Amino acid sequence: GYVSIPSALAIKNSNGEFLDRYGERFNLTNWTIEATVRLTEEPKERIVILRRECEPYGYVSYELGIDTDRIPYVYFQNAIGKEYKVVGYSPVPLNEWTHIAGRYGPGDDGDKDRELTLFINGSPIKRDVTDAFCAIGATYADVVMAKNLLGDLDEVRVWNYAVPAYRIAKSWDKMLLFGADSA
Repeated sequence: GYVSIPSALAIKNSNGEFLDRYGERFNLTNWTIEATVRLTEEPKERIVILRRECEPYGYVSYELGIDTDRIPYVYFQNAIGKEYKVVGYSPVPLNEWTHIAGRYGPGDDGDKDRELTLFINGSPIKRDVTDAFCAIGATYADVVMAKNLLGDLDEVRVWNYAVPAYRIAKSWDKMLLFGADSA
């Protein structure tokens, strides 16, 4: 199975207005998405670890996943649907916990260039400098997590900024809630 997070919360405030009616909590101009996964079988279909689509056409604001060859990737589309993707080099091992992260926004070098970077176990594997902005807008559909995953998922994190590489390297193996070495 997989997790589908409601695109908008059907909760009202004291004035009777819906909170987060358009899924703004997931509408990010800069982002870092992380997850720790353990594949137990060869994937038969692309695994979507985390994906958000936005209005009006369902363009992908961000997606982190693993292709059928077990190679991880991070991906987004811009406001006119052009695709930007960074793909790793080596396959995710079977039956081992692996941290996979994607980051989009200003890079670590202090330049204002926007970068799309893929991290594996805290290390930046591949990056692409781009002048494109990711598609933003009201959430098009529910946010999907762990679609087609054959294995386990743990420690999914969504940040509303480009987390510096040194912080990802320092905390990729830390548990947010459990364990002696918690973040």
